[in-house]
Order: sequence, then structure tokens, then C-alpha cells
Amino acid sequence: MRKLFNTEIVVPEFAKGLGEADVALAPGMKYRHYAPRTKLIVVECEDYDSLIKLLRDTVIDYLGKKLRVALLITKETANELMKYPEINELPVIILGYRGNPYTIAASLFDSLRNLDKLNVDLGIAEGIEERGIGLAIMNRLRKASGFFHS
Repeated sequence: MRKLFNTEIVVPEFAKGLGEADVALAPGMKYRHYAPRTKLIVVECEDYDSLIKLLRDTVIDYLGKKLRVALLITKETANELMKYPEINELPVIILGYRGNPYTIAASLFDSLRNLDKLNVDLGIAEGIEERGIGLAIMNRLRKASGFFHS
């Protein structure tokens, strides 16, 4: 984009879902729009292998606190995490495919609603790369979590 516009493109923090806009320019820009009633945290990491480890460690930490946990993760990540016996019995909501974030965008609001149907204490969501539609997905996930992420 820099080459196209010959200027640095800066995405404001509120557009990334890292805070709230001072003035809501559209529905969902300022508040926990479409947020589930169930507490949600978003696990983010730039490196995929580190993300898998962080997701596993986060799940184990909350299970150790005797919380009922569900995962909102991509199909690829589910395949990785199901290798761990402490995780493969947990409820899982497949967000879509990490390699095709449009599938995540298409199912995101249904996934957040389905979390409330699982009767768990906590949902742990997988963060994705903030590129293209990934920026909008992460904005919605962060807002749905009340800006709580690890």
C-alpha cells in the first residue's frame, strides 16, 4: 500500500480493536458490539508455533483454576491442539480456516453466539494475522473480549 499511495499507512489503535474510539463513527466502533455473555479472551502471537504453545498454556492455566473452557479456533489450529490429551476433550468452535480468513469472517458472529450455548466459564479465541480482512476480524474479536487478550 505504501508504494501505491506513496505515504505511510497508519491504522489507528481503535481500528485494530485495541481501544475504543472517542466518537462512534459506525455501529460497533465504540462498544463490545456482538459480544458474547461468556467471558472471552483472545490469544495472540506473531509466530504460529508460539501461538500453539501459548494457546495450550493458556488453556492449561484456566483449567487449573477449575474453569470450564471452550476454544474458538481455526481448523488448522484444532488439528494441532487435539494432539494434547488435556485439550482434546474440550468444546471447540471452528472459526474457519487460518489459510482463508474470509471463512472466519463469515462465521465469526455465529461463533460468538454459539459460545454462549456451551455453558462454559470462558472462551479462548485464536488471534489471526492483521492483514486484509484479518484486521476487521481481530477488531471484532478484541471488542468481543472487552479488550482482554494474552
